[in-house]
Amino acid sequence: MKNQTSGLVLILICILLVAGRLWKPTQRPISWDVGGYYLYLPAKFIYHDLEMKDYQKFDSLREKYQISSTFYQVYKTPKNKYIVKYTMGNSFFYMPFFFVGHFIAHVGGYPTDGFSAPYQMAVMW
Repeated sequence: MKNQTSGLVLILICILLVAGRLWKPTQRPISWDVGGYYLYLPAKFIYHDLEMKDYQKFDSLREKYQISSTFYQVYKTPKNKYIVKYTMGNSFFYMPFFFVGHFIAHVGGYPTDGFSAPYQMAVMW
């Protein structure tokens, strides 16, 4: 009896979480701190620029997709190089969803820039 009740409560919680996402989806799931953790993925797999040599490209993506009001996720070193100030651990969890979003963007005609709607929706789910 106790195990059945726990199982039913767990299923109910999962249903409520999914229903909440469907009822009021997040507008920009890749934003603020999540954007900092996620940034490794497009930098590596789309732009092949983990060192952020083309800082302006990443900053323009930040502005275009309203990731944050400033580019605080990236730190300028004393040697005038840029690095993401977040650890890359969370990006490993986002990676499967990044590739799903990349595939959908590619076949769906969306920009394959790492931040368009398919990437946002894949990361949200």
